Amino acid sequence: MKMSYYSVDTHLTSPELNQYQVQVDNWTVNTNNCSLDAYYWLLDAYFWSIDDNNWSLDAKNWTLNAYFWSLDAYNSSLDANNWSDRPTNNLRNLSFSQWIQAINYLFIKKKRNEKESY
Repeated sequence: MKMSYYSVDTHLTSPELNQYQVQVDNWTVNTNNCSLDAYYWLLDAYFWSIDDNNWSLDAKNWTLNAYFWSLDAYNSSLDANNWSDRPTNNLRNLSFSQWIQAINYLFIKKKRNEKESY
């Protein structure tokens, strides 16, 4: 008698029993592969987090570049008919640490928005 998916016949012949054993073994192999897939997924997530940290380092380097760019803009504004004395140019009064805090805040806010969009 043939074995069905929902019940096992108690009068299985030897080849059918062996076939059933092979199916069980294959299921075990598939389960092991599933575990490996989960492991590699965790590795991918780990490397993604490393990339994420590198992105943060890049963002900090970008803030330094933005700060030095603003210094160049400030220095050039001194030569442009006292443009720096305009009320809208309050950013030049920020200290270095205030610049870093402000730009880091913007990156953190952007990063939170990106995570929430997933």
